[in-house]
Amino acid sequence: MPGARMSLLLRPKRPRVLSHWPLSNSLLSVRPPRRCYADPPAEEVPYDNRPTGWSPPRTIAVLGGGLTGLVTAYRLARLLPKSKITLYESSTRLGGWVDTEEIKDPQGRTILFERGARMVQVPRQGSVKFDDVPFYHLIEELGLEDQVVGIAKGTPYAPYIYYPDHLVQMPTPGPKTTYTGWLKILQSLGTEPIFRNMASWLMHAVGTRSRDSLFHFADPRVDPAKNYLQQEELEPTLSLGAYYARRLGDREPVDNILSAMIHGIWGGDIWKLTARRDPFGRAFTRYKIPPGFEDWEHIPRGSIDAAQLLRKPDEDDVLGREWAGFSHMWFRDGFQTLPRALAAALEKCDNVTIKTAAPVASVRLNGHKKGIFIDDDKGTGFYDHVVSTLYAGTLASVTHGKLPSLANFPAVTIQAVNLWYPTQRLNHPRTGAGYLIPQTVSHALNPEKALGVLFDSDRDLLRFRTAAEGPSPNIGTTFTVLLGGHHWDGIPADQLPTAEQAGELAKAVVARHLGISAEHNAQAIVSSKLCRECIPQHQTDHWPRMKRARSELGTNFAGRLSVVGPSYQMPGVFGSITAAYDLANFLAGLYPNHRTWTGLFPVGPTGLSRFVDPDISVFVRKADLPLRFPAHILGRPDLTLTQRVVAYLRPLAAEGLQLMFYLRLMRERKEAEEELQRETERRRVERRRQEAEYVRREQEILAALIAEVRALERTVRRLEDEVRRHADFADALTARVDALRASLVESSEAEVRLQATRIDALHAWLLRWSEAKASLQATQAEALALEREMLSEQRRRFSHTDRGRRTALLMAGQRLVEEEKRRAREAWKEEKRNLAVRKSWRNRFKAWRAFDRKGT
Repeated sequence: MPGARMSLLLRPKRPRVLSHWPLSNSLLSVRPPRRCYADPPAEEVPYDNRPTGWSPPRTIAVLGGGLTGLVTAYRLARLLPKSKITLYESSTRLGGWVDTEEIKDPQGRTILFERGARMVQVPRQGSVKFDDVPFYHLIEELGLEDQVVGIAKGTPYAPYIYYPDHLVQMPTPGPKTTYTGWLKILQSLGTEPIFRNMASWLMHAVGTRSRDSLFHFADPRVDPAKNYLQQEELEPTLSLGAYYARRLGDREPVDNILSAMIHGIWGGDIWKLTARRDPFGRAFTRYKIPPGFEDWEHIPRGSIDAAQLLRKPDEDDVLGREWAGFSHMWFRDGFQTLPRALAAALEKCDNVTIKTAAPVASVRLNGHKKGIFIDDDKGTGFYDHVVSTLYAGTLASVTHGKLPSLANFPAVTIQAVNLWYPTQRLNHPRTGAGYLIPQTVSHALNPEKALGVLFDSDRDLLRFRTAAEGPSPNIGTTFTVLLGGHHWDGIPADQLPTAEQAGELAKAVVARHLGISAEHNAQAIVSSKLCRECIPQHQTDHWPRMKRARSELGTNFAGRLSVVGPSYQMPGVFGSITAAYDLANFLAGLYPNHRTWTGLFPVGPTGLSRFVDPDISVFVRKADLPLRFPAHILGRPDLTLTQRVVAYLRPLAAEGLQLMFYLRLMRERKEAEEELQRETERRRVERRRQEAEYVRREQEILAALIAEVRALERTVRRLEDEVRRHADFADALTARVDALRASLVESSEAEVRLQATRIDALHAWLLRWSEAKASLQATQAEALALEREMLSEQRRRFSHTDRGRRTALLMAGQRLVEEEKRRAREAWKEEKRNLAVRKSWRNRFKAWRAFDRKGT
């Protein structure tokens, strides 16, 4: 890691100083206030130094608690400490689409799932982009330096594209690329179908960009008014796909490569997005004079960084270079660290009120055009100025027809599915950022309509670690699968996949593309979030639409309603933060509202003035742009004569090398065409030989098939004979079964009648036996009564002295009683046996009757 990064973490923060820089040049005279994002002390920017007639709003409402809304409110709170600022958020959580979910794995360790922004990319080389500076300022102002982690520059972190049925690594050579790495890149360029016509595309692109510069040379001492640089004017309705197809001479690279990149940035269709929102920069702009050869630089207004007009390094540029050791940056506890820190800082501000769970129902201008009313569930608020960071379609609905240009604003819905597996490095050896899926991948290979898959766990494995942190722990494998985007255009909301269905779709994607087994998928922890209309689409009608919206904001809201956010600017963290800073600085009066100012795109009170004001160009000497051209050609008195000659000859050598490269490519192309003709003839002869061999083999196969057919015919005849024999046997067997069934029915009927007769006789016998038993019991009762009378009589006869005789009589009486009891018990047992026999015959009779019914 560069020492600058480590020293930043160890030293205390330095005070931020706003330097004033009046600049005068014989060829360019501009005196804009420095575009510095550091917070100036109040005494350095008094209100009387702001544009004439300007007074800051005393009450400001910011609609939307996403990243753009939080940064706007934070910046306004610091620039306008006397103004009251109210932040409206419809949900209970701040941060918008920046959302980090914390889960626990089976071992109790914390796993972070990112649903939205997850990292930012630092410029690879050259000076720091000015749009990156606000992000670095926020890190320092919020005290998040210790939370920032990243991947050191030079660490392999390549992206992939899935085409046509496998992952292809995009060539990303760096300063630490080894010879083996270069060989792999060259092998990929020569063998992968996605790079099949790469030489032709590059030739067409180079010829389109610098066709004139190959044969026309310019005198660097010519007056800039005559030695101008001509840029191509893009049609307002030109799509991004059509633009690059025209520049590259073919739509194949657009469909196979650039459409995948657009899936990762916009989630949209490259053939519908406007070319004026080019996310790849001015890569193929045609120049009449080669840049770097002439001494004068022709730059459109809005792309000049005022800081680059200094002859010494700017403070903001120094700040950006302190973080230049990283290629990618994020936060240790997830990217939601940034909105949490912003929310905590806003809560400490006395002039800021945060209203959560307060969806805005109406935004309307008051009758005197002195302010705007905002209605929500908790009441009505009145504000001098309102800043909307809402999605354009939502703003159109709450303004109730006042902004028709923003109605039906196109946006895509994306389902972010996070997958965590306990096994580490499941995607290896394909290590890197992840892969994107172009539009040309067939439905059979992408039925889930996925946009791409991000390897979240790889960034933690590859990030820079100090010696105290030690090596990367085994935290499993984490993927983020992005589903939907423009693939879901026109699908009703109730037909979109549920969270469970999205999880299964994501597992199917990684199983097909990465070979993740079903066993691993069964162990995965799944989390899903449906982001409805999360990325607005700047389609080909975006520029005229914004012009109409700017007019409607000025007419219907008297310039008191400003808009900012991804519906109007480029999406992403840097774009959102920079747009919020620009608008907040304008409302605070730091930027002059004058169209001839060359430091910025005009913002204006609506935030859309850049779509109306012309893109005027200015001439600047390269000697005044040290951050863009560290070694310019002429006009540097600090250079020696040798250095000037070398600097002057360098572009000439580059032109010569470019011409040699062009001629070499033409020669190689001619040789390739001749080789192609020879190869075509050889293939034609080989094809004829193969056709003859094919005919011979087909005849042999046909003869073999005829023999097999005849053998099958014989087999069929034999089987038919066997079928007839089996049919005769089945008929005979059926007749025999019918006869047996008839005889069985007849025998069963006779048996049933016989058994019925037996049962009737048994029943009569039982009745007689019951009568006899009753008579016997009556006789026994009479005998017992008689016995009792006899015993009583004997007692009276015998005296008390005749005890022996008396005892003998008693014993005789007891024996008689016992005998009667024994006979009664035997009679009862006999009755029970008879009842059992009767029940058995009854059951048998029922069974015979059931069999008789079944048989008949």
